[in-house]
Parts: sequence; C-alpha cells; structure tokens
Amino acid sequence: MGLVVESDSLCRVMTSGQLGGGVGPQRVLLEIAVRELARRPRVTRRGVMGVVLKGEVCPYTIGEAGPVLADLARSTHDLICDLAEVTFLGAAGLRLFTELDDDLRSRGGRLWLQDPSPLALRIIEICELERLLLTQLVEQEASATRPVMTEPILKIRNFDHGETIEVTVSVAAPCTPAGLVDLQRKILHLIGVRQPTELRLCAHTSNRSTIPPDSWREARDALASIGGTLTLLDGDAPA
Repeated sequence: MGLVVESDSLCRVMTSGQLGGGVGPQRVLLEIAVRELARRPRVTRRGVMGVVLKGEVCPYTIGEAGPVLADLARSTHDLICDLAEVTFLGAAGLRLFTELDDDLRSRGGRLWLQDPSPLALRIIEICELERLLLTQLVEQEASATRPVMTEPILKIRNFDHGETIEVTVSVAAPCTPAGLVDLQRKILHLIGVRQPTELRLCAHTSNRSTIPPDSWREARDALASIGGTLTLLDGDAPA
C-alpha cells in the first residue's frame, strides 16, 4: 500500500497487488481530489474546501488518506467531501469523518458529506450520522430563505432492513384539503415503492395542530392490501 501524490490537488492510494509473495500490477484503491465548488452553501463561512473521494474508504486506505484529509481540514474552515463515487465505506472511514468533524468544530467549522453513493448513504443512515450530510445544511439554508412551508415535508427512516418505515410528516398550517391530498399521494407512493410490513407515522402541522385520524384511511387500506399495518406515533389510532 502506498500514497502517490500527483499534484497539489490530486493524490492516490495504491496497492502493489501482492499475493502470496508475488508482485502484481498496481491498482488505485482511493483517489482524493481537491475541486472548486460549483456552488458554495450560502450559510457557510469563509474558507470552504471541496474534496472528491473516489473508491474505497476502508482500513486499507485510511492509513494514507487520513493524514491527507486532516491536512486539508486544517487549511480550511469547512470541508465538503463528495462521496458520489465511493464504492465502499467502512467503520474506519466513518470514524475518520467524525474525527475530522470534531477537529473542525473545535475551530468553529464543520465537515459535510455531499451526494453519498447509495451504499455510502445506507451506512451513514445505519450509524445515524445524518448530521454530517450536506442536505441538512441545504435544508437549513432553504428554511432561512423560505419562511412559509408550502409543501408537505417527509423525513423517512428505515428499520429491520426496510420492513418497518418511520415517517415524520410536517404539513403547512392550516391543513387544507389540497394539502392533505398531496400528502396522501406521497405516502401512498412510498407504500407502493417500499411495501413495508409496518409504517410508523408521526404527523403534525407547522403550528402543531391536529390532523384528523381519518386522513390516514387510504394509507391504512393500502398497507392492509399488502399485509402491512399503520401505526400512528402522534395521535389516536386511525378510525
């Protein structure tokens, strides 16, 4: 294993391909590239750096990649890591990300993970590290510029390998019939795509007023048709 520095903005973690004492061709396990940000989040402060990770973020690459990322973190205020081309993300990589975030926070900054690949996103969600996702920052920025909620907002969490889905719903107040129709359409679409055995639903309006239990009758019926159940986490059971 070795680190090859191509330039100030690109380095690669390589393996010699040794197997059973023999020497094979080199292979790139991880590429680290510093990139210009096409759009810097408006709420971040000065000194934002973008880094693209491509390949495997695992115990075999962390030894070389960790110091590189740590040096980059020390030279900026906020560090944004693009994970769109990450093919493997293990516990060692998540530990590195949390350590980088802790270090940046100690200096008033943050680490943000951007566009994680489906595999990487699944690992991040399982480990409940969504706080590191750049989407959280985008949501904060959007809420700062859009004081009135116009569409239902759904936050989804998976349990038991997706057999159970927990959905937290926020609806603009007052809860109009049109708003409920749009909300029911989203939930029915979610049920059709995921087909969970249980849907746990916590729903409220932006001013915390009650949504009628009958609003979830269609969702309950759709779940019953595939052998699933609806559980309300906030409010009475559906009629």
